[in-house]
Amino acid sequence: MLSNQIMLNNEIMLNNEIIKLEKLNVKDKLFYRDIYTNPELMRYVCQPFNNDTADKYFNIALKRMATTPVKSLIYVIKPLISETKVGITSLRWNQKYHDCVEIGAMILKEYQRKKYAHMAKNLLIKHAVHKFNVRQVVAICEKQNYAANQANRKLGFKLEKEFIDENDKIIKIKWIINKNNT
Repeated sequence: MLSNQIMLNNEIMLNNEIIKLEKLNVKDKLFYRDIYTNPELMRYVCQPFNNDTADKYFNIALKRMATTPVKSLIYVIKPLISETKVGITSLRWNQKYHDCVEIGAMILKEYQRKKYAHMAKNLLIKHAVHKFNVRQVVAICEKQNYAANQANRKLGFKLEKEFIDENDKIIKIKWIINKNNT
């Protein structure tokens, strides 16, 4: 699958022949809110946010993306031939190990099961490894989130461990993919 990086408004846009990833920006505030206040999309993440909390985290996200060194990257997922926003994908740097990132994606219900998350994560993994010299990418999912766990396996992640999250007491699975496996 082709992977390209092109400049769009002085920002890198990642794309393949089907999707494009555009960096989250101030114009995406309502879309971000729609994702993070949606109970169905948030069911495997945490309690859905209210509008004020979603807006607060949106502003924090933009600030974290602007830091040096970068703390996170968040992209809006769109079909290549459209401006329709179908989801969000992100990388969050481990604050202790700067060559390790956590990846995630959330796709609007009507666009799920169309491989958007798979393609977005694949593009983002390659970008992280090549541009930021990331050595390890981690994905953490609830054990009950069968679709996400199956997708991680198909992306080449290896199951590292199952654990009980200390905050919400839910069984989660930690997946790892190393630079050598991308």
